[in-house]
Amino acid sequence: MLKFFQAANLLKRNMQEAHPWDFFPEASELDAVRKLPKQRRMDWLTKADTQWNVYSPVRGLSPVRVDRDNPPTGLRGFVGDYDMALDVPQAVNYCNQVKLEFQPNFIEVSLSRRLRLVWVFEREILCPNKKFADGFLRIFAEKIKASSILAGFDKKSTSSEMVWTNGGEWHDFKQEPVSSKLLFGFACDAGQKMEKARADIPLELVAKEVEARFPNKWKGPFAADNLGVRFWDAAADCSTGCQVKPDGMLCFTGNEPFKTWASIFGGNWTNEQRALNLGEAASEIYFDGRNYWRLLNGLWRREDRADVALALKGRGLSPNAPKGETVSDVERALIHIQTVNRVGGAAPLINQPPGVIEFERDRILNINTIRALEPFPDRPCAPEDFPWIDRILNLFAHPELHPREHFIAWLSRFYGAVCHHERKMGQAVFICGPRENGKTLLCVRIVKPLVGDKMANPYPFFMGETPFNSELFESALLAINDEEAPQTIAQQQRFLAKIKAFCVNSQHAFHPKFCNRVTVEWVGRIFATLNNDPKSTGMIPEKNSNTEDRLMFYGTVQPGFEWPDSAELEAHLRRELPYFGRYLLDYRAPDWLRIGGRMGVKSYFDPDVLELSQQQDGSYRLYEIIQDWVTEADSAFWTGKQKVWEGSPVAFEKVMDVAGKLDQLRDIKSRGGLDRALATLARLPDTGVEDLSHEYHGRHFRITRSKIKTGRKSIQ
Repeated sequence: MLKFFQAANLLKRNMQEAHPWDFFPEASELDAVRKLPKQRRMDWLTKADTQWNVYSPVRGLSPVRVDRDNPPTGLRGFVGDYDMALDVPQAVNYCNQVKLEFQPNFIEVSLSRRLRLVWVFEREILCPNKKFADGFLRIFAEKIKASSILAGFDKKSTSSEMVWTNGGEWHDFKQEPVSSKLLFGFACDAGQKMEKARADIPLELVAKEVEARFPNKWKGPFAADNLGVRFWDAAADCSTGCQVKPDGMLCFTGNEPFKTWASIFGGNWTNEQRALNLGEAASEIYFDGRNYWRLLNGLWRREDRADVALALKGRGLSPNAPKGETVSDVERALIHIQTVNRVGGAAPLINQPPGVIEFERDRILNINTIRALEPFPDRPCAPEDFPWIDRILNLFAHPELHPREHFIAWLSRFYGAVCHHERKMGQAVFICGPRENGKTLLCVRIVKPLVGDKMANPYPFFMGETPFNSELFESALLAINDEEAPQTIAQQQRFLAKIKAFCVNSQHAFHPKFCNRVTVEWVGRIFATLNNDPKSTGMIPEKNSNTEDRLMFYGTVQPGFEWPDSAELEAHLRRELPYFGRYLLDYRAPDWLRIGGRMGVKSYFDPDVLELSQQQDGSYRLYEIIQDWVTEADSAFWTGKQKVWEGSPVAFEKVMDVAGKLDQLRDIKSRGGLDRALATLARLPDTGVEDLSHEYHGRHFRITRSKIKTGRKSIQ
C-alpha cells in the first residue's frame, strides 16, 4: 500500500514516508500516554525530544508538514476521525454495512480511545493547490458517506493540513486500497468544482495552439473541464490523464499536478496571447477623455466607467486583482482603452467609413450609424420597375426645362455618396407646389429611406433656440417645411444666413449634450418643401452669383391621377425603392448636366418659383419703387436728357425723398438696409442696377433708366 508521511512529534516539521499502521509502541508505554490528561499529552507531543508518531496522508510541495507555506501536492488516503467511544467489534459491524468499494482499510483507536477509519488510495491523487485538495477530501467524504458510517464525524477530517497523532492501535479491515477509477471520478468532480481561475487566454486560442504543436494528440472538443491525454508528454497514453482549466491543465497522472499554459507553450507565447486577449476584451470600446463609447447592436452608446467595467466583467475579465498583484484584469483593460483606444472625440461623420478615422490630424471615433438603403442587386433597373416613384418624379413643373433630369442627377449623387461613404457635396433643394401634391411624400417616403431612413429638423438650431446640434450631423438629410417659416424679418435673415452657411461650408462644430465639442465635416443635403404662396417662398435663400451653384428651386403641379390610400401607397414605395436605388447608382448624367467643382451637377431654378422668391425680398420691393420712379412723367430727376443716376445709398435716399417715396423705403431699410437691397439688385441680371463700389471709396451704385424693366417697353 501507499506510504503516508510521519514525524516523531508535533513540533518536528520534516516528514518521512512510512506506514503509520506499522507503529506499535510497547503496551506499557501506550497505556501511560493514554492516561495523560489531554492538555498534558499535547504539551508532551510538542516537545523536541518526544519520540512518538504523528502522520498525514497528504504530501506537501516540500518534505515538511503541509501548511500555508507548503501547499499540498498529493493525496494518498483519507482519515475519518470520530468523536465516539465504541469497541472495535461494533465498529467492524458498522463498516460491514458499507458498500464494499467504500469500506476503510484500517480501524484506528486513538489515544483518547475514540475511533478513526483510514482509507488508503491505490494511486496518489495529484493536487494543484489547497483548494483542490480540500475539495477532493470533502467530495470523498460525501461520496463514501463518511458521516453516516459512525457517529460524531469530525469535519476537520477534510482539511489537508490536519496531522493525526497515532493511536498506536490499528486493526486491519480491508486489504484492497481504494480503486484508482473511483478516485479518478472524485478528482474530476473536484476539478469541476474548483474556483475558476483567470482566463487570460481564450480556450479557443489554446485549442488551436494545441493542434498546431501537438497534432492529433487531443481527442474531442478542447473545452473547460473536458478530459484528455497529457498531450505535451510524448510518453503519456492515459486518455483521461488531465482536465482542461481556464489557466492550464489539471493533471491526474504524471509528476505535476498542474501545468500552466506558460509551462506548456512558453512565456513568450502566453504573454503575447494575454496582450491580444486584453485587446480583444477592450475592442469596440473607446475613450475620448470624458466619455467611454461602446458598440451595442450596431449603435455607439456613451457610457461611464462603471458601465464599461461591468461590460468587461461580462467578457470574462476579473474585477479582482490576482494574489501578489495590485491591478485587476478589468483595470488593465480600462488602462488599455484609455491609452491604446483613446480618441480625440466622437462624432457622426456621414461621409466617412465607420470606426476610428484620421480627421483634421486627430483620431476621431465615427459614431455614424446610418446606412443607405440596399439597392436591388441582380440587374439594371428602369422606370418600369418603380412606376409609382416614376409618377411622383413627373410632377415637376416646366418639363421642357428638364427638372426631372436635374433632380435625378442630384439624387443619384447624394445616394451614391451615402452608399460609398464619399465626401460629395450637393445643392440645397427647395420644392414648391400646391398643397398635398406629393412634394412632402417625395422627401419623407423616397429620399429619406434611400439615405439612411433618418432626417433631422434644423430649424430650432438655425433660429438659436438650442446650442446643441448633434442630431443634425447624425443624419444625411435635413428636412424643412413651410410650417416653420420665420415670422419676422430678423428671424428670416437669421434663418437664411444659416441655410447659406450649411450650403457653403462643410465643416461645423458638433456639440452634443454632456460631450466634448468636436469639429466635423458634414456634406449632407438640405431639403425644403414649401407651398407656392408668398409667405412660404419667403424662406427661400437669395439666388445670386455667390449662391446659385449651391441651390436648386423646383416647382411642382397637381397630379393627374388619384392617390391610393396611405397604406397601399407606402407598400408600393417600399417595394419599388430597391429598384430605384439600383437605377440611381447606375445613372450617368448627360454631359449638359455635369459640371466641375464641388457640386458635380448643374443647378436648376424653376422660373415661377424663382420669381416668386425674389418678390419676397426687400430688393424686389425696391425694384418696384425704382420702376415707378423712372416711369413717372413729372419726375424732377428724369427730366431732359438725364438717363443715368449714380451715387451712394445716402444720395439715393435723398433723391427718393425729393420724389416723395421716402415712406416706401422704410420697410426696405428694416429688412436689412437700403445698401443691401441695392447690392442685391446689382447681383441680379438685367435689373439696370450696377454696383460701382470697387471704383470708389465706399458704396456707389448706378441706375440706368433704359435698362429698367416695366410693364411697358423699357424707357428710352
